[in-house]
Amino acid sequence: MKNKLALLLLVLCWQSTFAAVSVRVCGPDEQTPFDFRKIMVGQKLSLIVSVDPNEYWSGGFFIEGNERTVGRLEARDSDPNTRDFELSHYPAAGDYADVWDWKDSLRWGFDLYSSDSNCVSGDWFILDYIAEKPGQCRVEFYDYNTSWTEPKIIFSFEHAPSCDFNQDGVVNFSDFSQIAKYWLVDDCNDVNDCVAVDLDFDLIVDHNDLAIFSEFWLWDGSIPEPDPNIPPLPAPTPDPNISYSIVDANGLDEITLGINESITFYVDLTTIDQNDLRSFDIEVHISDPNLGSINNIRDPNATAAILATPRCSMFDNWGPAISDETAITFSTYSIALDPNTGMNDGHLVSFVYTANGTGDVVLNVVSVLSRNMDSNAIYPVTKSILIHQSDP
Repeated sequence: MKNKLALLLLVLCWQSTFAAVSVRVCGPDEQTPFDFRKIMVGQKLSLIVSVDPNEYWSGGFFIEGNERTVGRLEARDSDPNTRDFELSHYPAAGDYADVWDWKDSLRWGFDLYSSDSNCVSGDWFILDYIAEKPGQCRVEFYDYNTSWTEPKIIFSFEHAPSCDFNQDGVVNFSDFSQIAKYWLVDDCNDVNDCVAVDLDFDLIVDHNDLAIFSEFWLWDGSIPEPDPNIPPLPAPTPDPNISYSIVDANGLDEITLGINESITFYVDLTTIDQNDLRSFDIEVHISDPNLGSINNIRDPNATAAILATPRCSMFDNWGPAISDETAITFSTYSIALDPNTGMNDGHLVSFVYTANGTGDVVLNVVSVLSRNMDSNAIYPVTKSILIHQSDP
C-alpha cells in the first residue's frame, strides 16, 4: 500500500495472528492525555503506538491531500545512513525496529516496522503532530496486519490561530496585553500586529476573540529538554568491504566538462564478498545546484536507469530525492528474484548530468538504506566524482 518495501517486508515477516494495537494522543510531555479540543497553530502533540503481544507488527501514520498544509507529522532523530528515525521507536519494539518517512503525490507520513525478534509488549513508536495553520486536519493510522488500504483509526484535529502572540512558548498576560492594546479596533487589516489578535478573522478585536483566547489561557508549549546524561547514538562506521562510487563510462572519478555538455554517470558497487547486497536506496546530490542539473524525470528517453543485476524490476523506483529536489534517488531489491543471490559488482544505476555553469562541482552518493542478504543494514564507503566545468 504505502510503499513497495513495506509490502516486501510484510511478505517476509507475516504472522498468522494479529497483534493488539492501540494509539494514544498526548501533549508534548508525552504523558498528559489530549482531550480533542481545538489546538493552536504551532501546538505539538505526541502520537504513541502500543502493541501487545510481542510479535512482528507494521503500520503507519499519514496525512492526505490538501490537509498536508494544515498539519504536519514529524519523527525524531533522523539517521541519514539508515533513513531510520531512531528516537521514534522505543526499545520494546526490538533491536531492528525502523521508522521511515514516506511521501508521494497523495500522502505524507511515516511507515513503522517492529523488529522480527526480541520485541516485547508495550509502547513501540512515537511521532509528533504539529498544527501548521487554522483548519481541519485528519491523521490516518494504518495497521498493515489488518489492511493496507483502509485506516484502522482516523484522528481529526481542529486548529485555531495561535494565541502565543510573542512566541515565547506560553499563553499568558504578555499575550493578553496585545488583545488589550487593540481592543475594539475594527480595521485590523490596516493596523500593524492587529491581524494576529483578530482570532476569528472578522477584522474586529472583541469578545469573540477574547473567548477564543481564553480557551488557551496558560497553555504551555515548552518541551522537556533531552536528558544530558544520555549520550547521543554514534554514527555507524562505514564498512570498508563495500563501496558506492560515482564514475563516468571510463571509470574516472575526476573529469572536465564544457558548459551545456551532458554526460552519463554511473553509481558502481564494489565489494569484497560478492553478491551480498540485497537492496539499496541511494541518492545522488549536487554540491552546487546552480552549476549543474540531473535529469530526474522518468521519461521515454530513459535518461535515468537502474542497471543492478540480478534484481526484480517490479521494485525499481527513481525520481527526485525526498530530502532534496535537486538530487535523484534510486531504489530496488533482488530478493523477489532469487532469495539466495545478491547484486553483482559493477553498475547499479545510471543518470544524465548537464553542466550549467563554470566552476567545480562534486556529485556525492548517499546511502539512505542498504541491506545485505541477512536483511541487516550495511554502511558502504561512498566515493564522489569531481567535475571541472569550463566555457569552451
